[in-house]
Amino acid sequence: MSNEELVALIQAGDRDRIVELWHQVQRMVYKQAARWAGLNGTTMEDLEQAGFIAMLRAVDSYDPSRGTKFSTYLFHRLRAELSAATGYNSKRSWFDPLQNAVSLDAPLEDSEDATLADFIPDPAAAAELAQQRAQQSEAVKKSRQKMYADAAAGDPEAQARYERHLAARRENYHRKKQAEAKAAQAS
Repeated sequence: MSNEELVALIQAGDRDRIVELWHQVQRMVYKQAARWAGLNGTTMEDLEQAGFIAMLRAVDSYDPSRGTKFSTYLFHRLRAELSAATGYNSKRSWFDPLQNAVSLDAPLEDSEDATLADFIPDPAAAAELAQQRAQQSEAVKKSRQKMYADAAAGDPEAQARYERHLAARRENYHRKKQAEAKAAQAS
């Protein structure tokens, strides 16, 4: 039985045919609902219900004498209903940044304790960390300069430290070259 015939029977008072009509249009409703799912937090179940309501409203207002198929008429009613359910009243609102905004205080899916705000870098903390690294680098530089000066002055302990430092640098250099050669060989 066609959609139009079922609608005529339902409009004539045979309300038991609503389920049969739903089964015939359900696939179209699901396809459209899947496109809207997740917008503004709407679930597929919410949109399916909105689709069923759209079908009921379309049945009540459908006029076959206008020459349109019921599925076409339902499609337009469905879009209006899904638009209302998701809060998108126009194509322009799809691109509105506030429609797609995410709360920084909402808990993340993986954890109830962590929020998105916990993972946003803090510029003040980044600047402080950069300053600490610069201070550490300067301290290492001064320590090396003192070691070089002491080794040049003839301090045996400073000379031994300097020799260990040079040996460690040579070893790191050779390890790095070996790793590069293995990587080049592998590719």
